[in-house]
Amino acid sequence: MLDESFNSTNHPGATGEVLLAAEAIGAMLIQMDQIQLYPFAEPNTGVLDRPAVIPFTSPAYAIYVDKKGRRFVNELAPRDVCANVQIFVVKEKPTFTIFDDAMWPKFTTADVMKEGLERGRIIKGNTLEELAMKAGIDPAGLVETVKRYNSFVEKGVDEDFGKPKMLAKIETPPFYAIPQWPAVHHTMGGIRINTRAQVLDVNGNPIPKLYAAGEATGGVHGGTRLGSCAVTDCIVFGRTAGREAAKEPLD
Repeated sequence: MLDESFNSTNHPGATGEVLLAAEAIGAMLIQMDQIQLYPFAEPNTGVLDRPAVIPFTSPAYAIYVDKKGRRFVNELAPRDVCANVQIFVVKEKPTFTIFDDAMWPKFTTADVMKEGLERGRIIKGNTLEELAMKAGIDPAGLVETVKRYNSFVEKGVDEDFGKPKMLAKIETPPFYAIPQWPAVHHTMGGIRINTRAQVLDVNGNPIPKLYAAGEATGGVHGGTRLGSCAVTDCIVFGRTAGREAAKEPLD
């Protein structure tokens, strides 16, 4: 259950008044209960900053752990699975992405690392124990988890969560941690439209001269959204809406 304790990755102006206005004139809203979370946002603000992208791009090289230092999910699982496990199984924020010095060039850049370290967004330790102490993770738990994970990499089988791709051990100091927690990222619900980007009323009929596109609309992505597809949604239906509106006669 989402409540006011959950932050959003979006800007403060994204508050949905256009949906209420559309509903007030008879537009149909669809899939309003379908909300996508970003599992790796900054825990206190919900900001999707550059370090918050690292957990999304690094799962084949990194692990996600809780405050006890324990893995809690297959890191290559979909974002909704990761978020649900954090909220309903881990329950206590933050969780952390853990990786080592040999691996970060595989999934991020030196300027992102430098910026994150300078402002404390990325935590660094010369040993796993030091990293854990700085991050607020149980040191013994983290050391044991990394040891176990490294053994899975050697075997080529993740015996705990079935992670299908483990590209490297976590063994080259220094080590890094990025705190993370789910934040509201995208809503699949919104104004119902047809293939011409026309807004439909509650009976499924087009409302004359009213078009919608992008994240104000609903039903385009189904129950969840693939990463970056919102951009395509905006471009395709934005162009369609403009083209169709241009055909409308002037009053």
